[in-house]
Amino acid sequence: MKITKRVRDSATGDFGAAEKVLDIEVQAGWKEGTKMTFPGEGDDPPDGGPAQDVVFVIQEKPHAYFSRSGDDLVYKAKIPAGTMQKGLKITVPHLDGRSIAVQTAPGELRHGSSKTIAGEGMPIRKQPGSKGNMIIKFEVQK
Repeated sequence: MKITKRVRDSATGDFGAAEKVLDIEVQAGWKEGTKMTFPGEGDDPPDGGPAQDVVFVIQEKPHAYFSRSGDDLVYKAKIPAGTMQKGLKITVPHLDGRSIAVQTAPGELRHGSSKTIAGEGMPIRKQPGSKGNMIIKFEVQK
């Protein structure tokens, strides 16, 4: 991320602008609101104290077919009403490029029912190697 900060010239005391590139390595599984702080990389204050910190706050972008609920990924599967009683086989895309096959038994589906696939959600940052779940919510179309 390229920033422009106010810096004081030590010889004249005048302020000028300086550009700097800060590298932000976004980690898999970071949640909205996660903060990255770069100490002393901000503006020089008028009183001559140490430079301020620069803080970036992570925001999630909307996804075409997933939403996030904590560490879980939620996918809404819209299915025709006739398949409710027969059972269903669908392929759900994953964020990592894989496809996950999901099958339901006859009579298992109702509007608003869901199926959970353990360990296919977002990486859990504080538990390396662990992931949340993928929750498939079925919406029966009329």
